[in-house]
Amino acid sequence: MIFDQDRINPKLFWIVAGLGVVALLANVVLIVARPTRQPAHVLGEHLVTPTPEPAATSLPTLPPNFLRLPLSPQPSPTSDVLAEDEPADQTQEESAAPATTPSGGLVCRNSTNPSCGRFYWSPSPGIDKPIDIEVEWSPESPVAGDLVTFTVTITDPDAKITAYKAGFGDPSRAALPACSTPSRYGPWTPPARQAGSVSLVFRHIYESAGDYSANFIGRSGDCGSPYGETVNLPVPISVQEPEPEPSPEPSESPFL
Repeated sequence: MIFDQDRINPKLFWIVAGLGVVALLANVVLIVARPTRQPAHVLGEHLVTPTPEPAATSLPTLPPNFLRLPLSPQPSPTSDVLAEDEPADQTQEESAAPATTPSGGLVCRNSTNPSCGRFYWSPSPGIDKPIDIEVEWSPESPVAGDLVTFTVTITDPDAKITAYKAGFGDPSRAALPACSTPSRYGPWTPPARQAGSVSLVFRHIYESAGDYSANFIGRSGDCGSPYGETVNLPVPISVQEPEPEPSPEPSESPFL
């Protein structure tokens, strides 16, 4: 386009040019002053700032002559405790309903009569807390012929300790007799929770050097209790050879 200076007002020309320069400077200022964005991952049309990963936790270090089960706190089952012969798909509504005999409407409770139908707990016994066993022995590295002392602690937060036994692996092994559950039918009332704990001391002499596997067993609750459990903790014991006694030095003969 060719401007005719005779037809354009010079004053108007310089006003328009000045406004253009001001607009250009304003855009430069906006670009320089724009805030810096933090790095983010783009998901679709959304910006998501990455979440830092949690720091890994480590278990406490135990002395070499100390063992414990569970090794770390373990969550209890989130579902209600079921009896051995109770189906897993049994509903809570069924458990809450009283069972009756077919003949006359007799309400069954804690019954051994098969007419009362399938066994179930009513009300639900809730979550069972795990049994815990700890074993500490001394001396830490025994020598053949040493008297080894085992200190055992068994605890259960919701059931009394009913049986325990120790085996020392040379070659005796600890075992508990089978637990016989009584026949039960219809709704049964769960037993009251009762915390149990025992502290035991066992002593044993290993006559020969070698590696042994002692084991310690504990049982809580009566047979069939929803809070009863059995725990078996193996304990590796390394028995060393005794150091040979030094030979007596020969005495000098007075005749030499």
